[in-house]
Amino acid sequence: MFVDRKMIQGFGTREITDQILRAFVKSANGVMHEKRKVVGQYEQTEWPTFEKLDTPVAVWGCLRGTEAVIDEAGQKEQDWYFFDHAYVMNESKHMPNFKLKDRVYRVTKNAQLINEIDELSDDDYKRIEKYEEHVQLEPWKKDGKYILVFEPSDFAKRWWDVPNWTEDTIELLKKNTDLEIRIRKKNSLVSFESEVKGAKAVVSLQSAAAIQAHIWGIPGYCAEMSAAYPVSHSMDMIQKGLDSIQYIPDDTRQKWLNSILANQYTMTEIADGTCYNRLKDR
Repeated sequence: MFVDRKMIQGFGTREITDQILRAFVKSANGVMHEKRKVVGQYEQTEWPTFEKLDTPVAVWGCLRGTEAVIDEAGQKEQDWYFFDHAYVMNESKHMPNFKLKDRVYRVTKNAQLINEIDELSDDDYKRIEKYEEHVQLEPWKKDGKYILVFEPSDFAKRWWDVPNWTEDTIELLKKNTDLEIRIRKKNSLVSFESEVKGAKAVVSLQSAAAIQAHIWGIPGYCAEMSAAYPVSHSMDMIQKGLDSIQYIPDDTRQKWLNSILANQYTMTEIADGTCYNRLKDR
């Protein structure tokens, strides 16, 4: 049987995210492997139609067995397309963004997120014009009163093998600043915007919250797996003290923001092939 070596194989795990993968796979003339049933986050999904991994794959996130698909794709040098929540203008429960009137997601090829400033085409700049009135950089704020640490999810700590990241980070900060240190947990009831905008700096493993902080003009310290990494300080810089904070020039910050926006896609852009056609030859 002839096998198209560029054919995308999609792997379903939950109906709400399977809708996104189906649209992408269809746009690429690929094959969607439907789940036998929904399983727990750390359990292995069964895909009755899946036989072997010999073409590129598409997955949502790193749960329910998709992490094994990513790992095997890497070992076999097959491309993998990774879908997750959008960097900015993301709505909870996969609802359409009320300003864009469409659902928005991030998609990367052979990576979980983009942590560098991408080279954009004229088509990219045209496509991201829709964000212009909704997402604008704010001037750097330099009068914050505390350091805000974004607590990673249990899954993120497990995936990146940093089970004590929060404790280690707090210890490092205490040695290098006299400022108050606050921890923002996923279920915090405090207003996200007010807490971020009151900070001197934010500290993040890979949280998308760091992206919004940098857009609002709050500098940060981020690990290399963060999408905010190109405009943030490395975690090693904490040891030099908070007086070492540098404020990235606005032109660089704008290039970074454009790159972030160009690497997320509406459901319309996923379904009509815009997403696949942009990424397939990268």
